[in-house]
Amino acid sequence: MDFFDYNIPGQKDSMYSKIYSGLLSSDTLRFDYAYAQYNSVNIDSLIVKISTDGGLTFPTEVFRKGGLALATAPQTTGFFYPLNNSQWRSFKFSLSGVVGVNGLSENLPSGYKLMQNYPNPFNPSTKIKYEIPVNSNVTIKIYDVKGSIVDIPVNKKQNAGVYEIEFRANDLSSGVYFYQLITEGFTETKKMMLIR
Repeated sequence: MDFFDYNIPGQKDSMYSKIYSGLLSSDTLRFDYAYAQYNSVNIDSLIVKISTDGGLTFPTEVFRKGGLALATAPQTTGFFYPLNNSQWRSFKFSLSGVVGVNGLSENLPSGYKLMQNYPNPFNPSTKIKYEIPVNSNVTIKIYDVKGSIVDIPVNKKQNAGVYEIEFRANDLSSGVYFYQLITEGFTETKKMMLIR
């Protein structure tokens, strides 16, 4: 958004990220930001809130800064583009206080399921969505038509939930590929096509 020419006093803009399921209390939220204040009158703020009920409410505020406290570079009256890494800041927040059982078990999958990738055919990336009803060791493998493994984008223990990954086929040639969901006692394979 062009905030340079966008000057409505008191305007609030919101940005929502996707719902992340399968988070552990040991996980950390991290984001990077860069900001240069335009002048001492027009002061922007950045507020980050977390929802534990799928986005119905956002009761937990984890970050709030504005004006010079938010600034990562000197004031500028032109467009601001971070010139180097020193004009960026990182914020990390432990999810230990907000991750846990939320009473929404009716929203958990009732069985294992591997969905058809989208888009299909694709170039250069596609999304693969899958569901696991219980905490499981999960592996997603990508095979070529010869049966050779070309990538393993997921290979870890995951909590029950719905997951979506983005598979990027940057180094692969056009053709048919297969992706496979493997857990304890369940395996499913689907076909996808890469078109260059």
